[in-house]
Amino acid sequence: MTFTIGIFDLFTYAIPGSLYVALVTYMSLRLQLTTVDELASSMPTALLIIVVATASYVLGHVSYSVGLVVDKVLPLWRRESLNARKVFAVRMPGCANSAILRSGYGLLRAAVEMRDREVAAEITRLRAVGLMLRNLTVPLVLAFVLAVVEAALGGHRVEALTVAAVALLAASGAAWRSFTLRHWSDLKTLEVCFWIPDLNQTLEAGMPTDETPPPRY
Repeated sequence: MTFTIGIFDLFTYAIPGSLYVALVTYMSLRLQLTTVDELASSMPTALLIIVVATASYVLGHVSYSVGLVVDKVLPLWRRESLNARKVFAVRMPGCANSAILRSGYGLLRAAVEMRDREVAAEITRLRAVGLMLRNLTVPLVLAFVLAVVEAALGGHRVEALTVAAVALLAASGAAWRSFTLRHWSDLKTLEVCFWIPDLNQTLEAGMPTDETPPPRY
């Protein structure tokens, strides 16, 4: 039996989940719920690694919806410079009303994947890293809060304040870079779809007209 994890799973779920695991472990140690020796001796090293990796992956899935808060709270996605459809329409005025610009990104990415899997993999990589950074923003903010509490209540004030400053800067940078990478992914999707022969006509034919009654399911 073999187990493989894709680039999307690794970046979008496993890596952000590992930061949540680190935070939970730190809190458990600070609250004296466990010790480093207990963790090290609780199970064989190989099994411990598997447990941590599995917990990271599961927590990444469970906490995915929390990352959506970043999109709702920060107004960066409303910037026209980060709106791939508007940027593409400015670059290609003749395509402003094309079916490609009116289609969902999921459908367009499927068209790219059918045409060229290597290009689709690059688009997926950009999107996965962007989502990873977005999902990392929340645990980094939590790390900032924990560091501030540690500075107020603990005995290592300088170290805690340093960690708080680094965590806050990292969260800010991750949020901004997340929007940028996802914008690149969407823009690249539109650019590649523009060069797929007959794709615009295919999408146009599949779009409902004013005379077409809505489908029933």
